[in-house]
Amino acid sequence: MNAALGLIRSAYPANVEERSCLERALLFTFGLNLPDGDTITFDLRVEAHVGGGITVRERQAKRLPAFCPERHINSDGTFCLGYGDEVLASGPRTLMEAQRWWETMGWFLRLQYLAEVTGQWKARAWPHGEAAKYQQEIESLMERLPRAVLGARESAAASRNPLIRPQCPCLSGKSFDACHREDLLNLTTLERRRDAAERAYSASLDGRSCCGTMRHCVLASRR
Repeated sequence: MNAALGLIRSAYPANVEERSCLERALLFTFGLNLPDGDTITFDLRVEAHVGGGITVRERQAKRLPAFCPERHINSDGTFCLGYGDEVLASGPRTLMEAQRWWETMGWFLRLQYLAEVTGQWKARAWPHGEAAKYQQEIESLMERLPRAVLGARESAAASRNPLIRPQCPCLSGKSFDACHREDLLNLTTLERRRDAAERAYSASLDGRSCCGTMRHCVLASRR
């Protein structure tokens, strides 16, 4: 059995019941406990691919839409569990990572239940397609930048005035041009690439049907 699948299997939580164990796939039911004491069940398949990577989907699209960009269900039915997390993309390498993988699965399915009930995605929406790659780079860069620099950028954007300063807001004593100016230019470039990738993803959905479960869906206006 694939090593990542083996770890996932060894970390089954109590609310998971295995249906079948294949060389490169696990079939199981996941029981999601609701606040009213009820339990709803998802019939799922997690698969390890020959080229690398782990995907999860509903075995047959019954409880979930076959495709919904707003609910982060890809066009092939696989779940987009997030971005920027190697464990989610490639699979766990340790038992602790496998436990975290299951926690993420439970969180994702709870969001699916809430989306079904409310018609809204009750978490921070994450970018689609190639836009997710740029968002990851943006967040990585922002983590490295001092708060004072980001704050000065936000103030300049709010006042619509260019950020022109003799000294860098980080108080390094260096000029802005010699300190963090290049980082902010890179940040702006990444944001533009992310936005362009998001628009390209949206355009790629032409001809796709809306599942009708979400209040605000990019596909709804195209029906």
